[in-house]
Amino acid sequence: MSNISKNQKKIFNIRFIKILFAIVLFGALVAAACLVNYDFVLKISLIILSAAAFVLCMFEIFAIIEQIIYYDSLTEIPNRNYVVKQLQKKHSQNKLYQYSVFFINLKDCRFYNQIYGASKTDEILISYAQILFEYAESSHGICARIGGDNFVVVTPNYQSKKLLDFIQGISIEIEVEGQKIKRELPSRVGITNLANYTSPHNVILHSTLALIAARQKGVDYEFFSTDMLDNYTKERNLVEEIKQALKNDEFIPYYQPLVNSKTHVMSGAEALARWVKGDTLIEPEDFIPIMERNGLIEELDLRIFARVCQDICDWQDGGLLPVCVSTNFSKRHLTNPDFVKRLKDIKNHYEVPDKFLEIEITEESNVKDLAIARKLAAELKESDMKLAIDGFDTGFASLSMLNQFEIDEVKINKSFLDHCFEYNDKGKQFLIDTINIVKNQGVKIVFEGVETKEQYEFLAKHNCDFIQGFFFAPPLTSEDFETKLMNPKFRT
Repeated sequence: MSNISKNQKKIFNIRFIKILFAIVLFGALVAAACLVNYDFVLKISLIILSAAAFVLCMFEIFAIIEQIIYYDSLTEIPNRNYVVKQLQKKHSQNKLYQYSVFFINLKDCRFYNQIYGASKTDEILISYAQILFEYAESSHGICARIGGDNFVVVTPNYQSKKLLDFIQGISIEIEVEGQKIKRELPSRVGITNLANYTSPHNVILHSTLALIAARQKGVDYEFFSTDMLDNYTKERNLVEEIKQALKNDEFIPYYQPLVNSKTHVMSGAEALARWVKGDTLIEPEDFIPIMERNGLIEELDLRIFARVCQDICDWQDGGLLPVCVSTNFSKRHLTNPDFVKRLKDIKNHYEVPDKFLEIEITEESNVKDLAIARKLAAELKESDMKLAIDGFDTGFASLSMLNQFEIDEVKINKSFLDHCFEYNDKGKQFLIDTINIVKNQGVKIVFEGVETKEQYEFLAKHNCDFIQGFFFAPPLTSEDFETKLMNPKFRT
């Protein structure tokens, strides 16, 4: 337990004892005052003492209430309410302009929670809070935990650079199965300089928006600017539209065929989400990132998967032989312990055979995600549902997934393919090496975004299994795809 937590609990226990003592004393004095009938002075003295005991009791109760209102229950450092109160105080003293607000998010807490468990993650948060709190205090700042893995530090402007450097270098030592492990605690930071602020209103929101901007840019920190607020307002409006669209079932799958490079026969398909808003078809790049940022992507993925299962069921009922359809899933699902169960519940509801379903997750070049994804892969392989990795390259994470997981298929995206063709012979040799690496592991390989005859002929010559892209077909509506199932061969 951290020193902060120990001290706060000690203070809490002392106050609780004082309250009990004051209650007992108050009760005894009131009882004594009621029994004393013959000595007026003594009776008044007892009443005064009982009143003092009551005041002491109430003082300690209010102190505990203040502790609950202004301090975080896990880390025992101040919380959001305390920061807001202190910012208002700085404003009343006309000192707000002297400070900056840092909104700090720990990057890896979801990973720690999945690998080490909730208890060990709490220990990490407590240790981090103590380090950050002590540094902020020593530099005349304020530190608070505002929920989850998020912290706020209010610091004098002249300390901002030092604080940023300090945050990026925080590490702790944790004990796992009897072994001490040193862990760096990387974070992402949104910063708001209050030099031009005349009010503390929305200061934390602005720092949050700066943090979001840093995450989108893939950088460790970002300063708030007014255009972020404009973008935030637009995004909030769009989020409400998306929520309504989910209720109205406006998101549907389009199917892009996977074509056997040798036989030119459609051997599978990828389900791609589209938003049909009235007469307008909205492409995924206009809503997928927003849904990712606002916690809506999991619902979308499962809805698309359900529609895929429904379509496959309809095709079977119509006497057609479906092909295996892959559905994209965000890596956010990896931390959901019920993910595979939900998939099984959906496909069982529509009575779809596992062989017609493939789960596609994105390779994020993140070693921490590998540990989480390994469990998912093992659960999926208990059924006959296939597992595909999208965005594969020859980096460490991709090769680790290829070696450690029972993967059925890897998919090479369009940007990788185009980039290699830009470098002519060297790039093409790199493509050949990639195909050989994958096929030597007994895994099928798909190239996405194939648009030219040159690309197709090169990939077919070098034993690529499947081709996906506009060279053969764009994403198709379920009705057009059903027609293609009736005549699955393509001409080149």
